[in-house]
Amino acid sequence: EYENFIVSPSLSLHYDATDSLQFYGSYARGFRNPSAEELAGVFVHPDNVSITHPNPNLEEEDSHSFELGARYEGDYTRFNVTTYYNRYGNFLESNVATGEVVDGLAVQRTENAADTEIYGLEIKADWELGEQYSALAGTSLGGSFTYSRGTSEGQPLDSIEPWKAVGYLG
Repeated sequence: EYENFIVSPSLSLHYDATDSLQFYGSYARGFRNPSAEELAGVFVHPDNVSITHPNPNLEEEDSHSFELGARYEGDYTRFNVTTYYNRYGNFLESNVATGEVVDGLAVQRTENAADTEIYGLEIKADWELGEQYSALAGTSLGGSFTYSRGTSEGQPLDSIEPWKAVGYLG
């Protein structure tokens, strides 16, 4: 019996400083309805250590998201730096421990978290090696680093991955 209709506006601004360098910023108003599984489903996790129970009292998540960044694209390289700030009402936090145990499995469920903020920084770089070194034609090297922090009612939000680094050779 869950029904909801919402309009989600957004605004983006871009400034081309040079042919290779662009600055940008954006704002978006977002909403996310709880999934059918979060409202009414039961899910046993592959680790066979925990089980997620439904929470029929969940409300939709709403957010205000802000992003500022710079993007550089040269002949052989691409580089992007972005910082972001998101403010949530009724944040849908997954896998919240309830303290219950059923058939030896720890019970978790999705809960609405109030007064939630998530902010961070993302850096991405990509270098095409093939143009400069013919023996490596079609090869690229790159990676990304993301730092995020989240709080709910002034307390750390454990479901937010604090940092992540990825590198690749393609």
